[in-house]
Amino acid sequence: MVGYSLQMSGDWLEALAAVLHGMGQDPAAVVPDALGAALAPLVQRADCPRAVEIGGGTAGYRRYALRRVSGSGFDCVLIVWSAAARAPLHDHGGLWGVELVLDGALGVDEFTASALAVARRAQPRCSRLLGPGDAVSFGTHDYAHRWRNLSTRAPALSLHVYGGTLAHYRVFRRDAGAGHRAHTAPAAIDAVLP
Repeated sequence: MVGYSLQMSGDWLEALAAVLHGMGQDPAAVVPDALGAALAPLVQRADCPRAVEIGGGTAGYRRYALRRVSGSGFDCVLIVWSAAARAPLHDHGGLWGVELVLDGALGVDEFTASALAVARRAQPRCSRLLGPGDAVSFGTHDYAHRWRNLSTRAPALSLHVYGGTLAHYRVFRRDAGAGHRAHTAPAAIDAVLP
């Protein structure tokens, strides 16, 4: 795996911290759509991280906590998506969030979580194709989604900001009955970037 030099991205991390600080000290008062719009210009910076700089292995996705900007009620994570990687259908443990594509192209299918319990086939309420600067914002209630890297050749990178510490989430799996059953899982971090 290729290491990522935070010396190269220190200014970018400071810019990210400034955006979060500009949202105020109370994450409960943050409007996720407004935060997504405020984060989008970070993608245009020359020092914005790229997937190949961070690395992520050859399969799946890897989650990197950003220790320098997490805290004060926000949890910040970079996710490196290998080619064709997919995340399962999941929620965010009751937290609001903004998930911004920094590099590559990702697809997201969005669902109403409460409808999954009775849905034999999970039908998204909408599907989006996202490129650098595009974000998905969601509130704390009744939201679930699944992500995928649209490229079969190149990695992708996304920034995830949550209004609190994402300690666990629910994964929705089809059960033997008529719907999907939620299974609680820990929000594992592969590495912490200083």
